[in-house]
Parts: sequence; C-alpha cells; structure tokens
Amino acid sequence: MRFFTMFFLLLIGATSISLGQTLRPGKGVGELTLGMTIDDVTWILGFEGKRISYDDYLTASVQSNPKSLPETKIDFDYCLDYVFIMTLPVEKIFMKDDKVVMIQLSSFPDYNKILCEDIETDNGVRFFEDASVLDQHFKKGTAGPSALHSNLSNIFYYNEGIAFGLEKDKIRAMYIFDPQ
Repeated sequence: MRFFTMFFLLLIGATSISLGQTLRPGKGVGELTLGMTIDDVTWILGFEGKRISYDDYLTASVQSNPKSLPETKIDFDYCLDYVFIMTLPVEKIFMKDDKVVMIQLSSFPDYNKILCEDIETDNGVRFFEDASVLDQHFKKGTAGPSALHSNLSNIFYYNEGIAFGLEKDKIRAMYIFDPQ
C-alpha cells in the first residue's frame, strides 16, 4: 500500500510540472529558455535528444527549395530531436554555437495533446485555438511553406520571437526564438 501511495504522489508531482506552463515569446517556456547550453537542456528534459545537422534538417523538412523554410531565418547549426518527454511537449531544440536559439513545441504525436492543453503564451494564446486569435495578439505574421511530412502551415512573427504551426486553422505547434 505504501508503494502505491508513493507512486501516486510521484505521478501527481510529475503531472503538475507540466500544467500551467507559460510560453514567453522571445524567451522560453517553463524552465527551458533561449541561450541555454546542451547540458542545461539535458538537465531539464532528462536526455540530450537525437542530433540532426542543419542540412539534414532542411532536406527532410521541405520537398522543394529548403531555403524557403521560415526556420532558416533563425540561424542554427543543428537541432536536437525529442520524443517521449512526459513533462513538456518539446519536439525540437535548435542550436547555434551550442546554445539554444529556437524551441519548437508540438501537439503531435497524440500523447503531446494532453501536455499542450495547459500551455499558453504570456498573452493568453493556447494550443488548439482557432488561428483567428493570433490577429488579436500579434502584428502581421509571415506565412511559410508546410514541412514535407506535415500538414502544418506556419506563421512567423519574427519581430516578436514566436511562430505558430497551424492545421486546419487550429494552433498545433509553437516556436520560440529571439526576435529578429
């Protein structure tokens, strides 16, 4: 009985870590912030993630003209690909000179949906909301092409340090980077 009680308390504690996290454009989300080192990221997320070079990322992301991808305006050397993180829906961390320059959060795959429900920007934009709310909170964005294996269309707000991935006009991904 003591084991089950302890397990339940640990489960509640782990769940509460992911609830109510604020995404701050141009800064970070929760304890994960821009400018961190790989060691900092590993400490927070629990492991380093799969390393993908700049060229491999672009080749895998866009069928034609990889340089047209909006992420290329965020200068990076490589990214770290994450799956199965149970406290934060991080999909990728983009690195330049071994420092975080962009954080990508995603509501894909399905287990990330629950993690995304309680994440919102510091001005109240949430995952799964209709894209029309973006006009109420941000200046005109820059549309970008969809990635090769994705139905997402991207809208980048370069001056504010945030971007959104949309599927059927619903927010399904968020990107944080230094304002450009």
